[in-house]
Order: sequence, then C-alpha cells, then structure tokens
Amino acid sequence: MITIESFAFLIDTILRELEKMSRVDIDCMTVDTKDDPDHNGKILIRTVNGQDSAYRYLHLMKHLRARTMEHLRENIQHVMPDEMEPFIDYLVRRLRMISKTVFIPGCSYPQEQQYQLLRWSARRIQLRCDGINTDQPEILNDVLAKTRRHALIFYLVIKKLEIRISSCAGIAMTIPGSSGSNMQRSAPRFKFTRTVAFLGCFLRVLCDRNIIESPNVAELCRQMAGLFSTGRSDVLSAHCLRNYFDNPNPENLEKLLEELKICVRYTEKFIQRQRL
Repeated sequence: MITIESFAFLIDTILRELEKMSRVDIDCMTVDTKDDPDHNGKILIRTVNGQDSAYRYLHLMKHLRARTMEHLRENIQHVMPDEMEPFIDYLVRRLRMISKTVFIPGCSYPQEQQYQLLRWSARRIQLRCDGINTDQPEILNDVLAKTRRHALIFYLVIKKLEIRISSCAGIAMTIPGSSGSNMQRSAPRFKFTRTVAFLGCFLRVLCDRNIIESPNVAELCRQMAGLFSTGRSDVLSAHCLRNYFDNPNPENLEKLLEELKICVRYTEKFIQRQRL
C-alpha cells in the first residue's frame, strides 16, 4: 500500500497529462494581404496545444478530464485508508496549482466580468509567431486576448475536476471516508505467472473470438488489473494492460500461441484420463 511519502510520485502519475497541458503552446501568424489592407499585421491564432479551434480544444480537455479520473481510479486503491484524507487534500492542491495556468482578475470584479477578462498566465505560454519563438509584448497581448475562450475552457474543466474529486469522488469511485476505521482491506490478488503483455494478448484473443462477448474494454482491463499480480509487480496498471490489449506485438502473440499448444496437449491427455 502507498503511504504519504509516495504521494508526490502517485499524483505525478495521475495528473501527468493535465500538467503537460498546463504548458500552453500557441502557434500564430501575422495576416498580410493586399486584398484587405485593414487586416495587415493582425494576428491569427493557428493552434493552441495543437488544436486548431476552441471546439476541438474543448473535446481534448474533456478527454483529459476523463483520463485523469481513470488514472485516479487505478491508483487510489493503493492508498492506505487512514491516509486517504491527506491524499485527496494533496491532489486538490496540485489541481489548484495547475489552474494557475489561467490568470483571473481580482475579486473586485463581478464574476461574469472576471470570466470575460480571464486569460492565460503569460509565464506559462510558449508562443510562436510565423514559425519563430517570440515574447514581444504587442504580439503576446493580442494572443492573450484572442485565446481567452481556450483559457476559460481550461479553467472550467480543471475546476469541475477539482469539485468532483473533493466533493463527489467518495460516492462515484467508492473512495473510503477520511476516518477509514471500518474499511476492510481489499482481497488478495491472484498470482499470474505470465507477463502483463501475455495477459493483454490473451484477453484480446478471447474478445476477438467472442468468448468474452462485446465487452467494455476499459472496464475489462480495469477489473482484470485489480484481480491479478505478477512476479514483477504486485499491482498491475489497467492503462498498461489496455495498451497490450489494443496493440499486441507478434512476439507476445507467438508466446501465447506456444502456451495454447501446450494447453491443447494437456487437454487431450486430460480427456484420456477422464475416460479411464
């Protein structure tokens, strides 16, 4: 089980994708056209963190919010019950630090006006204009004004995630309460004598052959990771298992094939013994 000394590493694992997004990469270009001289020299936003529209950026942030909750479900079961409350507090503090990627005007403004004036924190931006890195104030200020919608999306997604974790996670994810006095420890895991890659390939074959019919693959991998341990690890990563399920390489499939051949020979002999 994970104790407080390992919280930093565990939360790095949970929040790594969101923290990567908190380093805002903006690509822009200057508009220079003879047909419309009024727009000459104006800034056009091309991408924000690789997304060419606020709509696509919203979809990406929603996806990362869901992925963060998935990482939390995978890892929170390893936290000791009596350490759960400080773990959640630590996680929420890290989320609040991530939210500082967005600058919010002082509380003297009404809330609606705060949202209208909200923008990226300039020190968290990597800005390129016409393919060249720049920090020119006139370009930066224009970019900050034109990407307020992206900044608002980022802020609202982070705040929604913070509220869900701090207020609703106990119900939604069966996080134990802070007291932890009546919490029973989880059942011991079954020892799987092959690798995680082997298990991922095996599950893929079972699903492709409809032996396991129309599964929710993410849930299947989560539950299987919770059931087994291996010689190398007492705790399996559902994310890692899903990767092996989605992309089984030929070497692991060959190992699976060899094991299945052994199982066939064993089953043939088993049938003979049962007929005696």
